[in-house]
Amino acid sequence: MRKIVAAVLVWCFASGGLAAESLVAKDQSGNSMTLLNQPCEGALLEQITLAAAVVPGEKKYQRGVMFYAGKSYDACWFAYNDTVLILDSAGDKSAIPMTSFKDLSI
Repeated sequence: MRKIVAAVLVWCFASGGLAAESLVAKDQSGNSMTLLNQPCEGALLEQITLAAAVVPGEKKYQRGVMFYAGKSYDACWFAYNDTVLILDSAGDKSAIPMTSFKDLSI
Protein backbone atom coordinates (compact mmCIF):
# COMPACT_ATOMS: atom_id res chain seq x y z
CA MET A 1 0.00 0.00 0.00
CA ARG A 2 2.85 2.43 0.82
CA LYS A 3 4.30 1.86 -2.65
CA ILE A 4 0.97 2.75 -4.29
CA VAL A 5 0.57 5.91 -2.19
CA ALA A 6 4.11 7.04 -3.05
CA ALA A 7 3.56 6.34 -6.76
CA VAL A 8 0.34 8.36 -6.76
CA LEU A 9 2.05 11.18 -4.84
CA VAL A 10 4.92 11.48 -7.34
CA TRP A 11 2.60 11.08 -10.34
CA CYS A 12 0.27 13.83 -9.07
CA PHE A 13 3.28 16.01 -8.32
CA ALA A 14 4.74 15.52 -11.82
CA SER A 15 1.41 16.22 -13.52
CA GLY A 16 0.92 19.44 -11.57
CA GLY A 17 -1.97 18.08 -9.54
CA LEU A 18 -0.23 18.48 -6.19
CA ALA A 19 0.21 21.76 -4.35
CA ALA A 20 3.54 20.78 -2.75
CA GLU A 21 6.55 22.79 -3.87
CA SER A 22 8.99 19.90 -3.50
CA LEU A 23 9.45 16.25 -2.58
CA VAL A 24 12.70 15.03 -1.02
CA ALA A 25 14.53 11.71 -0.77
CA LYS A 26 17.51 11.44 1.60
CA ASP A 27 19.91 8.61 2.37
CA GLN A 28 21.90 7.84 5.53
CA SER A 29 24.99 9.60 4.14
CA GLY A 30 23.21 12.94 3.85
CA ASN A 31 22.83 12.81 0.08
CA SER A 32 19.48 14.04 -1.19
CA MET A 33 17.36 14.56 -4.27
CA THR A 34 14.75 17.30 -4.26
CA LEU A 35 12.01 17.14 -6.89
CA LEU A 36 10.72 20.61 -7.70
CA ASN A 37 7.29 21.30 -9.15
CA GLN A 38 8.78 23.33 -12.03
CA PRO A 39 9.66 22.50 -15.63
CA CYS A 40 13.28 21.70 -16.41
CA GLU A 41 14.66 24.35 -18.75
CA GLY A 42 17.83 25.81 -20.19
CA ALA A 43 21.22 24.24 -20.76
CA LEU A 44 20.56 21.15 -18.65
CA LEU A 45 17.44 20.31 -20.67
CA GLU A 46 19.49 20.74 -23.88
CA GLN A 47 22.11 18.36 -22.44
CA ILE A 48 19.40 15.79 -21.73
CA THR A 49 18.00 16.10 -25.24
CA LEU A 50 21.44 15.59 -26.78
CA ALA A 51 22.18 12.60 -24.53
CA ALA A 52 18.80 10.97 -25.37
CA ALA A 53 18.49 10.79 -21.57
CA VAL A 54 17.20 7.71 -19.85
CA VAL A 55 13.99 7.06 -21.77
CA PRO A 56 14.05 8.34 -25.37
CA GLY A 57 11.02 10.42 -26.24
CA GLU A 58 10.28 11.61 -22.71
CA LYS A 59 9.18 15.25 -22.88
CA LYS A 60 7.92 16.10 -19.38
CA TYR A 61 11.12 16.72 -17.47
CA GLN A 62 10.82 18.57 -14.16
CA ARG A 63 13.53 20.53 -12.34
CA GLY A 64 15.35 19.13 -9.34
CA VAL A 65 18.40 19.58 -7.16
CA MET A 66 20.71 16.73 -6.20
CA PHE A 67 23.07 17.04 -3.24
CA TYR A 68 25.77 14.37 -3.38
CA ALA A 69 29.10 14.03 -1.57
CA GLY A 70 28.96 17.64 -0.37
CA LYS A 71 28.19 19.13 -3.80
CA SER A 72 24.96 20.48 -5.24
CA TYR A 73 23.92 19.63 -8.81
CA ASP A 74 21.07 20.91 -10.96
CA ALA A 75 18.98 18.02 -12.24
CA CYS A 76 16.04 17.12 -14.42
CA TRP A 77 13.72 14.24 -13.53
CA PHE A 78 10.59 12.40 -14.55
CA ALA A 79 8.49 9.59 -13.15
CA TYR A 80 8.70 6.26 -14.98
CA ASN A 81 6.68 3.32 -13.66
CA ASP A 82 7.47 3.22 -9.90
CA THR A 83 10.81 5.02 -10.24
CA VAL A 84 12.04 8.60 -10.52
CA LEU A 85 14.68 8.85 -13.24
CA ILE A 86 17.21 11.67 -12.90
CA LEU A 87 19.92 13.25 -15.03
CA ASP A 88 22.12 15.75 -13.19
CA SER A 89 24.38 18.56 -14.42
CA ALA A 90 27.45 16.30 -14.10
CA GLY A 91 25.86 14.00 -16.69
CA ASP A 92 25.16 11.22 -14.22
CA LYS A 93 21.95 9.19 -14.44
CA SER A 94 20.18 7.96 -11.32
CA ALA A 95 17.04 6.03 -10.47
CA ILE A 96 15.33 6.37 -7.09
CA PRO A 97 12.19 4.44 -6.07
CA MET A 98 9.14 6.68 -5.69
CA THR A 99 8.63 5.32 -2.20
CA SER A 100 11.80 7.17 -1.10
CA PHE A 101 10.28 10.63 -1.66
CA LYS A 102 8.49 12.54 1.09
CA ASP A 103 6.60 15.82 1.19
CA LEU A 104 8.37 17.56 4.05
CA SER A 105 5.74 20.29 4.25
CA ILE A 106 3.19 17.88 5.77
